[in-house]
This record gives sequence, C-alpha cells and structure tokens, in this order.
Amino acid sequence: QQLAESKQIPLTFELSKTAIFVTYDETVFRDVDYQPLQNRVLSIDSNPNRTGWSVLEFNDDHSFRVVDSGIVEITDINNFNKNKRLKSSDPKKLKQTNKRRFEILEISKFLTEKAKHYKCCKLVAEELVISPKNHNKGKNFNRLVNNNWNRSVLFNCLQKRCNIDGIELIFVNPVYTSVIGNAVHGSDFPDPICAAIEVGRRGFFKY
Repeated sequence: QQLAESKQIPLTFELSKTAIFVTYDETVFRDVDYQPLQNRVLSIDSNPNRTGWSVLEFNDDHSFRVVDSGIVEITDINNFNKNKRLKSSDPKKLKQTNKRRFEILEISKFLTEKAKHYKCCKLVAEELVISPKNHNKGKNFNRLVNNNWNRSVLFNCLQKRCNIDGIELIFVNPVYTSVIGNAVHGSDFPDPICAAIEVGRRGFFKY
C-alpha cells in the first residue's frame, strides 16, 4: 500500500467486507511481441445459454473465409434447479451462481486465447443494452435473460484480456445479425455461428 501511494508500483488496493480489490493498468502487462494480422478478426454472438464464435480472414476484394468457428454452451448450468424456488442465500443457489460466473470467466479466457492463436487484430461483439423487463415469453425466459445472463462479467473480462493481449475490442449494432447471418450462411453453419459471422463482417468494416 505504501508503494502504491508513493506511485512506485502501478497498483491500487481497496477493501470491502467480502473482497480485496487490486486495480491496475492492463496495458502495463501487454504482450509487445504479439503481431496480429490486420485482415483477421474473431467475432462472437452472445446469448444466455450459448456463445457462437468465428474467426474470419478477409481478402483485398472484401470477401472472406471462415478460418474456424464453434459454440460454447452453458445450458446445463442455467437449467440447474430452475424449477425449484430457492432463495438467493441458499447454498445450492450460491453454488450455481458461482459456477456460472466461473464458466463465463473461462469463456472469456477461451475466446481471447483463440483470437491470439489465430493472430486476430480485433475481437468483435454485439453492443447489447437490455433492461430487465417482462419479455412475454414465460417466466423461465425472463429469469434467463434478466437474472442469469451475466453480460457485463463477460465483456469486462474480455476488455481486460484484450488490453493485455493487444487486441482491439469493438462493439457493433446487433440488429438483424441472426437474420442476415442465417440467410447468407445458414446452409453451412448453425444459428449462433451464422450470427457471429455477420457480427465479424460488421466489425471488420467498422471505422
């Protein structure tokens, strides 16, 4: 703490009743040897139960090929005890919540490692702003979207890892990504990957 206050180390410490917070500038730890390819991006389509991802490589004529793709799924975690009315303080509920958060952090690690493996210059995601509300699709759907979908945990961790790895994290308009993605690529890929491909196309040409 004395070193931090005298600005001899780039760290800030803070205490709460339940946690110790260590804040630092991620760019201090940036991998200076990482040399990304400027025509490759990794893109994701984020949903409560599954995350589709794709690696796209663009050509000079703006065409592209899908280098790799996949789906990461946590449906089993979200469905665990969904029919039991457990209090938030119940040990089973806490275990489920902690497990979900851990897996989301592992997903962010997996995605950034994929981006780095393929030397991507950008990691592209949808700009999602969803307020808690009744979506008129049943209580299970409302619970899934309003309570279980930890978008901020995923995107915050992606931002941290991208800062360290030297990958640009950008967000694009999510409107019709699934519709367009399936219309163009639906014969070759499942829905989450189709949407991720369209997200990547938008991200590569953004700015």
